[in-house]
Amino acid sequence: MKTLATIATRDALLTALRDAPHPLSTAELAAALPWHREQVVHHGTWYHREAEHLKLVLCAGEFDVVDFRPYAAHVYPHLAALAATGQVGQVRVAGMRTAYWTAAQQPGVTVGQLDAMWSA
Repeated sequence: MKTLATIATRDALLTALRDAPHPLSTAELAAALPWHREQVVHHGTWYHREAEHLKLVLCAGEFDVVDFRPYAAHVYPHLAALAATGQVGQVRVAGMRTAYWTAAQQPGVTVGQLDAMWSA
């Protein structure tokens, strides 16, 4: 079962890919996603240090609340799952490790057709 966070992340990835004029790398897609908040078990002061991808929101003794910026390793499994269902495609460039992604062309109803259905 998919969590709301998983659904939101995958929807955001699909939107970014559909709006992009060219294929995007995994890192570019990660940078386009919003930060997400998590409650984590307190392990000393590790989460208390500011980092480019991490911000401490609250230290509450046994747990911390932190904001995380998604990074490529976090986004890749979502992209792989979307690729497995045919919603995105992966583009590889010879000699490069970077994976680039595109939204699959989805046949179906256009926005105009949806508007017409709802207004009828």
